[in-house]
Amino acid sequence: MACLHRPGANNGGLTFWVDGAQAYDLTTLDNDTRFIDVVQWGAVSGVDNGTRGTYYFDAFVSRRSTYIGDDPLAPDPPPFPDKPDALFADGFESGDFTAWSSYATDGGDLSVTGAAAIVGSYGIQAVLDDNNAIYVTDWSPWDETRYRARFYFDPNTISMTSGNAHYLLYAGNRDGTLSMRVEFRFYSSAYEVRAEVGNDSNGWSSSAWTTISDAPHYLELDWRASTAPGANNGGMTWWIDGAQNADFTTVDNDTRRIDYVQWGAVAGIDSGTRGIYYFDAFESRRQTYIGPVAGLLAPPASVRESQSRPSGPKALFGSRICLMPRQLS
Repeated sequence: MACLHRPGANNGGLTFWVDGAQAYDLTTLDNDTRFIDVVQWGAVSGVDNGTRGTYYFDAFVSRRSTYIGDDPLAPDPPPFPDKPDALFADGFESGDFTAWSSYATDGGDLSVTGAAAIVGSYGIQAVLDDNNAIYVTDWSPWDETRYRARFYFDPNTISMTSGNAHYLLYAGNRDGTLSMRVEFRFYSSAYEVRAEVGNDSNGWSSSAWTTISDAPHYLELDWRASTAPGANNGGMTWWIDGAQNADFTTVDNDTRRIDYVQWGAVAGIDSGTRGIYYFDAFESRRQTYIGPVAGLLAPPASVRESQSRPSGPKALFGSRICLMPRQLS
């Protein structure tokens, strides 16, 4: 931590490392009146009633100037465990939205009903009687560099003026930057869907618009962040009823992550779109292909007609600490 004692300089700062990797560096603090005379170390404050168990500390060192680094006698930290493949799944058999992080129902226009069931006994019914967005949100993903999702959708003869379009799915990071989205429209007397993947320049790569029938369909996406700046190997693969419809492999999106997904009538509803449609059986994973729910067949190929339309650093308080959590509950 630096405090350079000159009013108006605003060049104080703090640099923070975790296991030797710099995680944060703040350099423009107005802190000329602040000094360090004491340090407290341990469970210092803010312990909640839901936190119980044992953790350990060791090897505290503090300095005024030079970087401290790892204790040469300390063992290397263990590698991070692999994340499981499964992220989230809900078929609404609970009869409500309790599995989801949040939901926007617009006074009940989004609800769980038996009439909406595509899989099992319940599904989501979305009543579009105005232009307000109605959707569920899942925050199970976090800082994901790969994200797969599959869901069922039934247009249910919803009335749409030709050219009306809106979004059925958004997936993005915690600051609201979108990484991928699914769009639904009515055009030339047919329902159509497409998927889009965002890049670091805020541009979008879009699949062809593909006609779907007025019947239940399952839609699946596999989104991938580019592995490094300049690698430009990010992408997205898009399936409709199990048939691959698009595969983008050269997207510059190394800064994009997925922290949440919104699903429903998410955005862009037009005044010419009114009626009811259905959703069901959402599932997300990190790695493996999901496919249909067991026992449910895809619509025949005749209703999946594809129609392409152009479209020397400072240390934190001058100190190093070691902290090892041990199964805190």
